[in-house]
Amino acid sequence: METIETKKNIETQALSALWAVNPAEASLVPDFENFNRLVSLFGGDAFKVKPAYVCADRDLFLSDAKELVAKYLSSVYLAGTSDIEIIYSHSEKKSDLASEIVKVAHAQKAQMIFLSSHARSALGALFWGSFANELLKQSDLPVLFLRPESLTTAVLNKVLFATDFSDESKNSFQKLLRMIKGSNADLILFHTVSMPIQATSAAEGIGYVPQLPNSYIEEEKEWAEKELERWLEEARAVGIQIRFRRIVEESAASVAATIEKVAEEEKVALIALASHHGPVASLFFGSITREILATKKFNTWVVGPTIK
Repeated sequence: METIETKKNIETQALSALWAVNPAEASLVPDFENFNRLVSLFGGDAFKVKPAYVCADRDLFLSDAKELVAKYLSSVYLAGTSDIEIIYSHSEKKSDLASEIVKVAHAQKAQMIFLSSHARSALGALFWGSFANELLKQSDLPVLFLRPESLTTAVLNKVLFATDFSDESKNSFQKLLRMIKGSNADLILFHTVSMPIQATSAAEGIGYVPQLPNSYIEEEKEWAEKELERWLEEARAVGIQIRFRRIVEESAASVAATIEKVAEEEKVALIALASHHGPVASLFFGSITREILATKKFNTWVVGPTIK
């Protein structure tokens, strides 16, 4: 594990963010301290985050819609927040609703979209889960999923970035560095060396873990160390603390479960990662992202596949 600290002064820019809210789901109200600390981590002010509500009910008056959102915000002690944006949609399709949020985010020159974790009700979970998936596919801005409850044991400046060292993941890492530079973030760069997916599938089918060549893990570790050095160069000029933690996982354990285990051990406030899409990518970080979001254990910062 290596810690790198630099003393270079970095100018910071206040965070501009859009918060996609659903006032009909009371279970989506985040914990105020959790919300406030996360916004501060990225250099923002919780009371200046722009709330936006995409309403598919054309019969709902604007004043009534704003009242619904205001009531929702007051429950999280943000009644005095920025003006509420109400967007009426002609469609109830999740892809269209997500598209509207992305458009508003760009109109507001937002750098990030906040979204509460999936609702607890069956209907709310179905809607919000599919909406979140559409938002990740369409958004060219990072999406931060807020867990409703406070992380009582978390160190609030600790961030774990989980990487597979892909180009998409490196792009996300660079974006994260730009967004938290100048903060007091303690960033952990995490990579797990695990069994190849073919061996994992075989293990699931036959009930035991096949033996891999002795050289496999060592070769993977050597490759990861080389990649690490390249990535650390990206962080050295930023002026934040960064540590590297590598887990050598020689079982068929879920990568998402390994990430969450390390996040719990490190008491992180936020997991950050890239979400890939596509027939091959869905076997890797696309599914990992879905697994982590489904547990609702951690605040999760995700960069979708459309971000360049």
